[in-house]
Amino acid sequence: GCPEHLPLFPPSVGACCTAAAALICIEPVLKTEWGKAGWKGRHVSVFGATGAVGSAFAVMAALKGADVKLVAHRKLADAAALAKSAKVQFGVELQPVRGETEEQRRNVISQTEVLLAAGPPARRILKSEQMGSSELLTVVADTNAEPPSGVEGIEPGMNRGQIHGSIALGIGPLAIARMRHKIECQLLM
Repeated sequence: GCPEHLPLFPPSVGACCTAAAALICIEPVLKTEWGKAGWKGRHVSVFGATGAVGSAFAVMAALKGADVKLVAHRKLADAAALAKSAKVQFGVELQPVRGETEEQRRNVISQTEVLLAAGPPARRILKSEQMGSSELLTVVADTNAEPPSGVEGIEPGMNRGQIHGSIALGIGPLAIARMRHKIECQLLM
């Protein structure tokens, strides 16, 4: 069997496994809960996009055909550099967008179907009221397992749970971690 709760791979591989796990967790929610099969043409926004997990997720979603926005909470130049690098390395288009202010974040969310929050540990990225007014937002996944959660309203073990005040369903970091563990075990077998 595969050892539980042990990091099995170096951080860069681990980030890719986490990003892949988030994609795998999101796909059935899109299909079974919302009737939206596949990633092609989906409007995806990644908060924490310049980190290892966020950037890996952005590239993977774009490779599957999603329209991906890299939300910059500090420096748009960092998100633009990532977009340029992804274009050269993987041939994908990623759109850097501003997300420093409350108004900018609300604007991004209003145009988003799938949102990944992959910011630093113990840092709240989004509040539930920022998502509540979006009629498009269907799935929000949060990779932050350290309190407070990256997204208000997403509990660590949540898997397809309703986010208070929003039509979106949430996927918490423990659901993503369980899937990551399955991926890592498969890589070892």
